Amino acid sequence: MSPNKNTMVLLRGYLALAWKTIRGSLLVFSLALLLTACGTVEPNIGEEEVEPDPAGETEPTPAPTVPPAIPEQRLLSLEWPSVIRQGDSDLVILTLQMDEEGRITPTAKYSGHETYGEKVEIPNLYETHNVMAEARLDLAGVVVRPGEITSMTLLPGKTVTFTWSVQPDQPNTYRGAVWFYLRFIPKDGSPDYQHLVSTQPIEIQCVNFLGLSGTMARLIGGVGALFGSVISIDTIAGWGWKLYKKKFSPSQLLEKG
Repeated sequence: MSPNKNTMVLLRGYLALAWKTIRGSLLVFSLALLLTACGTVEPNIGEEEVEPDPAGETEPTPAPTVPPAIPEQRLLSLEWPSVIRQGDSDLVILTLQMDEEGRITPTAKYSGHETYGEKVEIPNLYETHNVMAEARLDLAGVVVRPGEITSMTLLPGKTVTFTWSVQPDQPNTYRGAVWFYLRFIPKDGSPDYQHLVSTQPIEIQCVNFLGLSGTMARLIGGVGALFGSVISIDTIAGWGWKLYKKKFSPSQLLEKG
C-alpha cells in the first residue's frame, strides 16, 4: 500500500470519529433543550403572588370587649304568722325587691308576723334572656293556696311578691319551707334552665282557746264585750247592794230570830 493511501485511510478515520463526536454532542444538547421546554410552566398573570410589604404590615384590630353586666342587688324578704288560731287562715308573703337602702331586716306588713330577710344577687341577663321568678310553699298538714309552684316575670328594678293563704286544721306545730327559684329562658330559643336562689324554713303554731276554734272564741268574746258595754260596773254594784239589803234587812233578821 502506498503512503498516499495510508494517509487517506487515517484522514477518513479521523473525520468519522469527529462526526460521531459532533453528532453525540448535538443529540445531548437536543435532549437537554427538550427536557427544559417540557418542564417550563407559563406564569399565570391573574394569580400572581404579591409579596407583603413588611413596612406596611399592621396587627389586626381586636374586637371591643363587652364589660360584664353588674348583678342586681336585691332583698328577699319572707313574712309569716307564728301563731294561727284553729279554724282561721293567714298569709305567708315572699317579696323580692331592689335593695337600695342596704336593709337586712324587712318590716312586717301585718301585726304578729315573723320576718326574715337576706341579700341576693340577680344575674343581669335581661338583654339575652327572659327571667322568671318562681316560688312554692311546702307546709305539710296545712291547707295552702296556691298549692303549686307560682311563676312571675322578673323585670329590671321591679318588685315581685308571692302570697299564700294558709289554714291549719288541728292544733299543732307545723314546719315547712319556702323555695325561691330563678328560671332563665334564652331569647335565641335555647333550652331554659332553673336556678335555686333560696330555701327558708318556717314554723307555724296552731292553737285554740279552751278547746274552741278561733271563730267560736271570737263569738264568745264579742258577746261578752257587748254584755259588758251594756251592763256597767255601777249597775252590777247596785244589784249587789240591793241583794245584800234584802238578805240582811231587819224584817229578815226578825223572822230568823
